[in-house]
Amino acid sequence: MEQIRDNLNYLYKVLQGDNHRQYKPILLVILAETITEIRNQQFVYYVNYGTEQIHVGTYKAYCKMNKYKLIADLEEIEMTLRSKTVNVKRCIVLLEDILKSNLYQQNAQRKVSRWQHVNPKAVINQTKIHVNQ
Repeated sequence: MEQIRDNLNYLYKVLQGDNHRQYKPILLVILAETITEIRNQQFVYYVNYGTEQIHVGTYKAYCKMNKYKLIADLEEIEMTLRSKTVNVKRCIVLLEDILKSNLYQQNAQRKVSRWQHVNPKAVINQTKIHVNQ
């Protein structure tokens, strides 16, 4: 996970500079490796539940959606870098969003952590959600 963040930080720093055209081939290789690494990476989220775990499947689908959103945004950056006229501002905005939200994991964890039982005195348990491919 740390390697993914380092790669994205490197992309971000290079795109902020004026000489991103020189580094275009290496950026595309790094981006392709990062996308492959994310597809194989397992993301873990913690979900609260009461006696029934009906909503856990919904939250797993939401977390999986965030993983696919991350992959789609990185593929959009890759497509933008491959084009003749590179929209650097768009790439920077996408990378800022990804890095701020810790690969969109903070957004998903915040969403699944909001669940509360109807009965405030109910016992709340916690389980892990593993999001693979």
